[in-house]
Amino acid sequence: FFVSTQETEPEASTVNNDHISVAITKKPRCQVKFDIKITPEAVAASYQKAVKNVTKEVSIPGFRKGRAPESFIKEKYQSVIEKEFVDLVLQTGFNEAVHLSHIHPLRDGHIKRPIVQECNREKGAHFTIEFEARPVIPSVK
Repeated sequence: FFVSTQETEPEASTVNNDHISVAITKKPRCQVKFDIKITPEAVAASYQKAVKNVTKEVSIPGFRKGRAPESFIKEKYQSVIEKEFVDLVLQTGFNEAVHLSHIHPLRDGHIKRPIVQECNREKGAHFTIEFEARPVIPSVK
């Protein structure tokens, strides 16, 4: 009975670009852990996108839908904006990590809930996420 070293020892590597750094830990049984750090500039862009998304959905008397002042939206719907902001950061960060690493989840929807260490516009974002990856089939000569 032979067990490959890939199945018994965690393997770690790092990939990054201008806005994101991903530490990848491959665990036994195709389990993968991404430790993702995103720069404050990229996080700020996600915040602006979250504000625009909420502005499009909110209907306020006296304004056409999507035309209310941004300052008014930020004041009235801060909690909704924050939730949308964190969701956007997690989604775009994970998608970028998958793109950089070429490691894809085996099945959509079977990803463990991310653990968010930090997510704000001043310091950026830092979170970890674990999932079952598609297995790598070695080539046979």
